[in-house]
Amino acid sequence: MLHWHFRSDEPRAAGSYSNNTLCVPPRPPQLPETLNCILYYSRVEESGGATTVASFSDTGQALIPRTYSVVEDWPIRRSRQHALYTQEKAVQYRPGTVLLYRMDTFHRGTPIKPGAERLTHHFGFKRESAEWMSSNHVVPEVVRAGPEFVVGLSPKQRSVLGIPAVGDRYWNAETVGLLAERYPGIDTAPYAAASARL
Repeated sequence: MLHWHFRSDEPRAAGSYSNNTLCVPPRPPQLPETLNCILYYSRVEESGGATTVASFSDTGQALIPRTYSVVEDWPIRRSRQHALYTQEKAVQYRPGTVLLYRMDTFHRGTPIKPGAERLTHHFGFKRESAEWMSSNHVVPEVVRAGPEFVVGLSPKQRSVLGIPAVGDRYWNAETVGLLAERYPGIDTAPYAAASARL
């Protein structure tokens, strides 16, 4: 994944994986299946826009649904009083600082200073088995289109967008259930039937 971010005029709640994959990472990951990196080329004192992160223990206490999506009406974005905003810690970056994090780490960008720029380089590494983690730019667009878009696609069409194909080892009782939670009304029968035969 390579992204260049030059400007940010408002806070953007990124929060772990939901704008990087159209499904839900399997759990529990004994080892992270992805390693994500933000390389900073600016100074926080000059640019602002620090990345903030919350610890796994704080994230668990906040009871974030595993199937949430980054949309305007999700509870954490709606409430500045949410517990995670009081627990998050800001990365004090300077040129050469690298933030390494798991995709299930809650993180977000904060506003940069007026007229300033923050130059960052985003990239990640994933295990060969982690086909559910996308490296293309279509995921945020599909997320914005809403769950109905994914519900209306065939399993083969979904696989083109990064949702594992029917019969992929990603699928088991838990991940099929999580797909149904994230996309109410989706037909999970093909995934469930194939996973039962694995």
